[in-house]
Amino acid sequence: LTDTDARPKVPVEGLPDELRNFVPPTTVQLDKGLLFNTLRSLRRGLSGGFAGMPNEHLKTLLPDTEALDWFTTAANLFVNARLTPEVMAPLRLARMTALQKSGAKRRVGGIVVGDTCRRWVAKTTARQYAPKFATVCAPYQFGLATPAGTDCLAAFLRAESDKDAQRVLLSLD
Repeated sequence: LTDTDARPKVPVEGLPDELRNFVPPTTVQLDKGLLFNTLRSLRRGLSGGFAGMPNEHLKTLLPDTEALDWFTTAANLFVNARLTPEVMAPLRLARMTALQKSGAKRRVGGIVVGDTCRRWVAKTTARQYAPKFATVCAPYQFGLATPAGTDCLAAFLRAESDKDAQRVLLSLD
């Protein structure tokens, strides 16, 4: 994990100023029902992240509508980066575990587990915006919640094999 060639200490390329200073034209307003449904669907037994809070602890909020309203407000502030630096700091922390990778080089890779609340809000945001992403990416995307990549590959291989009757496909990895 300390190999500076594989994991440089500084970014290889800097972010352009327009990206670094980007401010979206509108704020994100998370769908409260979707936030609750995502909370209900969070799997049991996953790592609690740096703070050690597993999904089961968050699920205790479900019967308490007032607590959920407060959490919805906090989630909307978080997703729009409107929390104070003191509140954001712990949400940026994560626990890293080193794993030995298989293969010829037997390198070490890391897995990072972020804060449980951050994962919950991120998953909700992804679900909320998935239809918009799919619409924008639809003509060219392959495998973004769709079997389009497989269909495209099958059509391509059929067209290629139709060009020459002697051509045979031996394997597909």
